[in-house]
Amino acid sequence: MIVGDRDFLLPDGSREADGEFVTGCGCPHSAEPPVRIIYPRDEVTLVAVRLECVVLMCELSREDGPVRWYKDGLEVEESEALVLESDGPRRRLVLPAAQPEDGGEFVCDAGDDSAFFTVTVTATPERIVHPAARSLDLQFGVPGCVELRCEVAPAGSQVRWYKDGLEVEASDDLQLGAKGPTRTLTLPHAQPEDAGEYVCETRDEAVTFNVSLAEPPVQFLAPEAAPNLLYVAPGEPLVLSCELSRAGALVFWSHNGRPVQEGQGLELQAEGPRRVLCIRAADPVHAGLYTCQAGAAPGAPSLSFTVQVAEPPVRVVDPEAAQTRVHSTPGGDLELAVHLSGPGGPVRWYKDGERLASQGRVQLEQDGARQVLRVQGTRSRDAGEYLCDTPQDSRIFLVSVEEPPPVKLVSELTPLTVHEGDDATFRCEVSPPDADVTWLHNGAIVTPGPQLEMAQNGSSRILTVRGCQLEDAGTVTAQAGGMSTSARLHVRETELLFLRRLQDVRAEEGQDVCLEVETGRVGAAGAVRWVRGGAPLPPDSRLSTAQDGHVYRLFIHGVVLADQGTYGCESHHDRTLARLSVKRECPVLS
Repeated sequence: MIVGDRDFLLPDGSREADGEFVTGCGCPHSAEPPVRIIYPRDEVTLVAVRLECVVLMCELSREDGPVRWYKDGLEVEESEALVLESDGPRRRLVLPAAQPEDGGEFVCDAGDDSAFFTVTVTATPERIVHPAARSLDLQFGVPGCVELRCEVAPAGSQVRWYKDGLEVEASDDLQLGAKGPTRTLTLPHAQPEDAGEYVCETRDEAVTFNVSLAEPPVQFLAPEAAPNLLYVAPGEPLVLSCELSRAGALVFWSHNGRPVQEGQGLELQAEGPRRVLCIRAADPVHAGLYTCQAGAAPGAPSLSFTVQVAEPPVRVVDPEAAQTRVHSTPGGDLELAVHLSGPGGPVRWYKDGERLASQGRVQLEQDGARQVLRVQGTRSRDAGEYLCDTPQDSRIFLVSVEEPPPVKLVSELTPLTVHEGDDATFRCEVSPPDADVTWLHNGAIVTPGPQLEMAQNGSSRILTVRGCQLEDAGTVTAQAGGMSTSARLHVRETELLFLRRLQDVRAEEGQDVCLEVETGRVGAAGAVRWVRGGAPLPPDSRLSTAQDGHVYRLFIHGVVLADQGTYGCESHHDRTLARLSVKRECPVLS
C-alpha cells in the first residue's frame, strides 16, 4: 500500500502542513504532523541463506507511529517463524530461521509513508570440503580394498555416487557409507574391472576420482635365494621348483639362455603358484644354468638353478663346526669321528701336518659313512692338531691331554627347618661344573622320583624334597669325589586344630549314636584319638571310628545306660569334649 502526503488547504488557497486552526464553531484545532519513514528511503533488496536470521527494519519520524507489515500484498500474522518488534521509533520484522518460501516483497506501511523490501532466501549450498581438488588420480593394487572418501558441509548433505556416468547401487561388493560429514564408497575386494571414473556429487559440487587398478608385480616366494650348485648323478631324476606370489602368472624356463621345450627328458608343470621343471633321468646334456622368469618383459623377476650332472662330492656333515676342541686324560682312549655325506669317500688323517696310518696305538676305522681315528692309552705327546681331510671338505680337532681337575665341594649344605607339607631345597656348589654329585638321605642313596627331585644349574647341584612329612626328617648328604657335606632336615608338625567341635548328644537306649568333629587339615592316620572320661576307649565291638578327609567320627551302636558320660576327641594340639546322655526306654504295658 502506498499512501501520499496529507495537507490542509487554507482559505487563501495556500497549503500548510501544521499549525493551529479555528473551526467554524470557534474552537481551536491542533493537527499532528504525519508519520514519515526516515529509514530506509529507498527500496531494499536482501538475499539470505536458508536458516539465516533475516531482519527488516524501519525507523519512523515518531515513536508512537503505528505500522502494518505486508508480504506480497497480504498483511502478515505474527508467529514463531515471523516476529514483529517495536523499539522506540524502530519497527522490525524478523524471520528467525528463514526458509526459501519466506522470500517475497515486504512492505512496512506507516499510513502516510511506506518502505519496500525484496527478500530472496536461497538454500544452503552443499559443498565438498575435502578433498580440495576437484579431480584426483588414484592407483590401487588388486586384489585389495579401495575406499573413496569425501567430507561435505553441511554434515547432512546428500550425495550421489556415479561410476563411468551411471549412478551406483550399494551391494556386498560396493558399499556406501555416511557418518557425520564423511561419505565413502568402498570396494572390499577390488578387481581390475572395477577401475574407472567415480564421481561424488552433492546438489552444488562434485569431485571426480580416476581409479586405476593394477596387479602387483609377480615375486618369487620360494626359494628366497638362488640355491647352491645342484648335483645329480647320471640317470637320477632332478626337480627344480619355485613358488610365485600369484597362481596365474606366466613363467618362461630357459636352459643356458635357450627356451626349454618339453620332451627330451624334460617336463614342465604348474601346480597353483608352484612352477616345476622335472628332469626324469639326468644326462650330461642337462647340465648348465636353468632360469625361471616371471613374464616376458625385460628385467622381469627371475630365479636361476645351476645343475651339474656328476656324482655329488663327499662332504663332512658331522661335526658341523670347522674346528672342535677335544679333552682327553692320560691313559684313556681318544676317539675322533666324522660322518660323511656318503659312504666310501676317501679320507686322510693328519696330526700336526703329518699323515697318520693305522698302526700301533693309532687305529683308523671306517663304518659306512662314519670315519674314526682311535688312539689307545693316550699320552701327553698325543695332544695337538688333528685333521680329517676329504677331497672337498675337512675338519680340525684340537686335542689336549690333561689330568682332570680335582673335584671339590665349593659350598656346604645348609640345615633346613620346614613345616609338614612344605618343600625343602638343599643346594651346594661343585668344581669343576661337570663333576658328578651323589645325594644321600639318612645314609641311603637318593633315587629321583615325584617327591625327590635332583637338578643341575652350572656348578650348582640341587635336591628338592617335595611335600615334606615328619618321616622325611633326618640327614641329607652330598658327595663329590672324596668330599662330602651334610645338613639336617627338621620337619615341624603342623597344628591339627578342631574347626567343628563335639556337641552334646541325647539318645534313647538302643539307638545308634555318631559323634563327629572336623579339623583344619587332613591329619595322618592316628593323628586324633577318642577318649571317654579322659581315658582311651575300652575294647567294645559296639564302638567304631572312621575318617573322611577332615572329618573324624565315633560310632556307638545300640547305646545302653552304661555308655553315658563325657567323650572327647584329642590331637597333639587341641581337645574337644561333649556329654552323651542315655534315656531308658519305657516298657509298654499291655
